[in-house]
Amino acid sequence: MAEENAQGRKPPARHKSLFKQITKGDLVTIHDEAGERKGRATSREYGNWVLVLLFGTGTALATPQNVIGVTKPKPIEEIPEAGQHLVYDDGRPDHANSRAEILEVTSRSMLVQFENNASPTLIYFDDPEWMDYITFEAKGGKPHSAAEGEAEGKRRE
Repeated sequence: MAEENAQGRKPPARHKSLFKQITKGDLVTIHDEAGERKGRATSREYGNWVLVLLFGTGTALATPQNVIGVTKPKPIEEIPEAGQHLVYDDGRPDHANSRAEILEVTSRSMLVQFENNASPTLIYFDDPEWMDYITFEAKGGKPHSAAEGEAEGKRRE
């Protein structure tokens, strides 16, 4: 017999369909005994997804029964090239406008060297904890608009 809640109705079936949509890197919202929490899906454990929580510390398990929302990370529009620069800014004072040079690029990741860090950093394109805060500079320098490019072209003529 199907399980029923306090109102005598079956629990919504949407939880199972949302659970099946989860992939690594997704922002997942769950509701369990600790309340509503959000985290990034990082791996599978015993058929459930392990979430690294965004607020607070620790991890949580996303199960077919407790998932109430899934948000996919934004896709990368164009894979950058080695030698190109990027700016990382997640809003924290010590990370504001951190500039880096891209040293190496593969189809899945890039190795970057931040100006304020001695060691290079490997960043995966499907990692929203990095990619949500990165802006790529135009090749050869700072980002510029199409209007600036037209003005520059007229000056050369």
